Amino acid sequence: VSVSSFLSESNSGAMANDGINDNDSYTNWKSAPDDELPWWQTDLGISYNISKIEIESPASAGDEEKQNFRVLGANEKDFSDSSCYYVCHLFL
Repeated sequence: VSVSSFLSESNSGAMANDGINDNDSYTNWKSAPDDELPWWQTDLGISYNISKIEIESPASAGDEEKQNFRVLGANEKDFSDSSCYYVCHLFL
Protein backbone atom coordinates (compact mmCIF):
# COMPACT_ATOMS: atom_id res chain seq x y z
CA VAL A 1 0.00 0.00 0.00
CA SER A 2 1.23 3.48 -0.89
CA VAL A 3 -0.36 6.76 0.17
CA SER A 4 0.26 10.45 -0.36
CA SER A 5 0.04 11.09 3.40
CA PHE A 6 -1.76 9.90 6.51
CA LEU A 7 -3.24 11.58 9.54
CA SER A 8 -1.76 9.24 12.19
CA GLU A 9 -0.46 5.68 12.56
CA SER A 10 -4.02 4.56 13.32
CA ASN A 11 -5.05 5.98 9.92
CA SER A 12 -2.15 4.65 7.82
CA GLY A 13 -2.68 3.28 4.33
CA ALA A 14 -2.68 -0.34 5.49
CA MET A 15 -5.79 0.39 7.53
CA ALA A 16 -7.82 0.95 4.35
CA ASN A 17 -7.81 -2.71 3.36
CA ASP A 18 -7.50 -4.66 6.60
CA GLY A 19 -11.06 -6.04 6.38
CA ILE A 20 -12.34 -4.47 9.61
CA ASN A 21 -15.58 -2.64 8.90
CA ASP A 22 -17.93 -3.27 11.82
CA ASN A 23 -18.21 0.42 12.89
CA ASP A 24 -17.11 -0.52 16.42
CA SER A 25 -13.44 -1.12 15.72
CA TYR A 26 -13.55 0.44 12.25
CA THR A 27 -10.17 1.18 10.71
CA ASN A 28 -9.54 3.44 7.74
CA TRP A 29 -6.99 5.52 5.89
CA LYS A 30 -7.22 9.25 6.33
CA SER A 31 -4.93 11.74 4.63
CA ALA A 32 -3.19 14.59 6.43
CA PRO A 33 -5.29 17.79 6.63
CA ASP A 34 -2.83 19.74 4.45
CA ASP A 35 -2.77 17.10 1.67
CA GLU A 36 -4.55 18.84 -1.21
CA LEU A 37 -4.38 15.86 -3.60
CA PRO A 38 -4.64 12.76 -1.42
CA TRP A 39 -4.30 9.33 -2.99
CA TRP A 40 -4.21 5.72 -1.85
CA GLN A 41 -2.84 2.87 -3.98
CA THR A 42 -2.58 -0.88 -3.57
CA ASP A 43 -1.09 -3.62 -5.74
CA LEU A 44 -3.11 -6.82 -5.99
CA GLY A 45 0.00 -8.69 -7.11
CA ILE A 46 -1.54 -10.27 -10.22
CA SER A 47 -4.29 -9.35 -12.67
CA TYR A 48 -7.87 -10.05 -11.59
CA ASN A 49 -11.26 -9.60 -13.20
CA ILE A 50 -12.95 -7.31 -10.68
CA SER A 51 -16.74 -7.20 -10.79
CA LYS A 52 -17.44 -5.16 -7.68
CA ILE A 53 -15.74 -2.55 -5.52
CA GLU A 54 -17.21 -1.56 -2.16
CA ILE A 55 -16.15 1.70 -0.56
CA GLU A 56 -17.14 2.13 3.05
CA SER A 57 -16.56 4.81 5.62
CA PRO A 58 -17.15 4.95 9.36
CA ALA A 59 -20.63 5.99 10.48
CA SER A 60 -18.96 8.99 12.12
CA ALA A 61 -17.45 10.23 8.83
CA GLY A 62 -18.69 13.60 7.65
CA ASP A 63 -19.95 14.34 4.14
CA GLU A 64 -16.60 15.90 3.21
CA GLU A 65 -14.98 12.49 3.70
CA LYS A 66 -17.43 10.81 1.31
CA GLN A 67 -17.09 12.92 -1.81
CA ASN A 68 -14.89 13.92 -4.73
CA PHE A 69 -13.04 10.68 -5.40
CA ARG A 70 -12.14 8.47 -8.35
CA VAL A 71 -11.38 4.78 -8.52
CA LEU A 72 -8.87 3.76 -11.19
CA GLY A 73 -7.52 0.39 -12.19
CA ALA A 74 -4.47 -0.47 -14.27
CA ASN A 75 -1.89 -3.17 -14.87
CA GLU A 76 1.04 -0.83 -14.12
CA LYS A 77 1.67 1.03 -10.83
CA ASP A 78 2.18 4.33 -12.60
CA PHE A 79 -0.91 3.86 -14.85
CA SER A 80 1.36 4.14 -17.92
CA ASP A 81 -0.14 1.12 -19.66
CA SER A 82 -3.00 1.45 -22.11
CA SER A 83 -5.32 -0.54 -19.85
CA CYS A 84 -5.96 2.18 -17.29
CA TYR A 85 -9.64 1.95 -16.44
CA TYR A 86 -11.76 4.75 -15.09
CA VAL A 87 -14.08 2.90 -12.73
CA CYS A 88 -16.09 5.68 -11.13
CA HIS A 89 -16.08 9.31 -10.15
CA LEU A 90 -18.35 10.47 -7.36
CA PHE A 91 -19.28 13.99 -6.37
CA LEU A 92 -21.81 14.54 -3.59
